[in-house]
Amino acid sequence: MKYFMRFFYFLILYILPINIVYAVDLIEVYNIAVKNDPELMASEAKHKATMQDYPIARSYLLPNLKFSASSQRTRESIDGSVYGRSTSTTQFTTDEYSINLKQPLYRRDLFALLEKSEYEVAKSLAERDAARQDLIIRVSESYFNILDSIDNISYVKSENVAIKSQLSESKKRLEVGLIAITDYAEAQASYDLSETKYIEAENLSDLSKESLYVLTGKQFKKFSSLTLDIKVKDPNPDNIKAWEDFAIKQNLELLAYKRAQDVAITNLKYERSKHFPTLDIYGAVKETDKGGGSSGAFESNNDYIGIELNIPIFIGGNTYYNSKKAYYLEEQARYNLIKKKREIVRDSRQAFLNLKSSISKVKASKKALESNELSVEYNKAGFEVGTRSTTDVLLALKDLFKAKKNYSKAKYEYLISNLKLKESIGTLSIDDLEIINTWLN
Repeated sequence: MKYFMRFFYFLILYILPINIVYAVDLIEVYNIAVKNDPELMASEAKHKATMQDYPIARSYLLPNLKFSASSQRTRESIDGSVYGRSTSTTQFTTDEYSINLKQPLYRRDLFALLEKSEYEVAKSLAERDAARQDLIIRVSESYFNILDSIDNISYVKSENVAIKSQLSESKKRLEVGLIAITDYAEAQASYDLSETKYIEAENLSDLSKESLYVLTGKQFKKFSSLTLDIKVKDPNPDNIKAWEDFAIKQNLELLAYKRAQDVAITNLKYERSKHFPTLDIYGAVKETDKGGGSSGAFESNNDYIGIELNIPIFIGGNTYYNSKKAYYLEEQARYNLIKKKREIVRDSRQAFLNLKSSISKVKASKKALESNELSVEYNKAGFEVGTRSTTDVLLALKDLFKAKKNYSKAKYEYLISNLKLKESIGTLSIDDLEIINTWLN
């Protein structure tokens, strides 16, 4: 019997098709998005490409060593009448080998180019890090929008069940003459409306799930939900000016704009440095093996070293106009930075105020929910003794489920506002998601 039971369990677990759908949580979705979000992948690729700018710029300052070889077959005819002898034709081969070395000694433009590449890499890094933080926000917003839509289905369904129960009770009372036909008709209309709202809620929930498909390339069926109550906290420090100062110093988008201005400044320096002379040292080792000819066969070895100075005098105004263009590009970058700084200050202040507002909403909506729960109880009790009508009960039920939706939405707004405030000062990380993840069932 024992062996039969083991065999039976084996059939259930390993042979029979079982479809188990697990609920994903916020961290799982984020980890999938990190590997599949096209926007982040493009940012990562751009950063890796930009990182090559520095070694490329540095290579122009390093020695340039080149080996070359050639072999030439020559057919030489000599007119003998010129030299007072018979005409002759000879064929011979000339082989040449050389090693050439060139090392820049003074290249003001190349040093400016190297400095420019450093700022380009730093700008790209800030943009990449900002894209990572943006993904956290996009994943969180999509995830909580889905939870909100799922909650809405639950509340609409509960409202539908409650109204149906009230409709049934109204029908019984109508049959014994305790209420008027208008009360019953109103209950029926409310029930029909709740049926329509349920269909709409399901459709909105399905649509909201598509946003995560864009980020992850995957479809998810079930999601871990938020606990009933969360502990809301005021921002620390609870001072809007402090967060504004943090944002000016640490915001990643603003940092990228600062580096963009540095790139423009060094680009201007690079273009202007083309007016300066260049100094290079060069050397070569050359070997020639000539197999014949009018001068006879010979071998030669030459070694030489020298210094080359180039002074640009006039190249058609190219350097002048490139410098002028770079000047205006630097001016553009400077004004772009001013604009972005003002936007970051505005966004940080708005994020702070949104968080404070969401905290108030969570507290107020929780109290409203508790009040509406009591209101439903009182109205139902009054309906039983005839002091409340069907309309009163239906309105109380609608207010209750509206309060539940408001409380749920306020919690999601609080979490998103908290993340956006941290993003505004450049400190948002996966650690913040992991904290929220502990609040999911």
